[in-house]
Amino acid sequence: MYNIFLVLASIFLLITIILILPKPSICVESGTPVRILPMNKSTIFKTISNKQYFEKIAERNHYVKIRIPESKDGELSEGSEGWIKIQDICKE
Repeated sequence: MYNIFLVLASIFLLITIILILPKPSICVESGTPVRILPMNKSTIFKTISNKQYFEKIAERNHYVKIRIPESKDGELSEGSEGWIKIQDICKE
């Protein structure tokens, strides 16, 4: 009985730590097109208007997947995601 409790408490603690850790963020240059898929011929559904920071979700080939917060005009829903080219990341 004690072992089961210890295992469940450890799992709960691990999940809590993962959720609390800060997500990696990257700076994206203004004018960057955001694509639906990580390929050149993919549809562009948004263009980043100003240099800003976004949460980095994944990386594939020469693209990075970012999470885009809801825009002020309500055009995008919270948690929209898209792909940008690695070359569009700020060179700080």
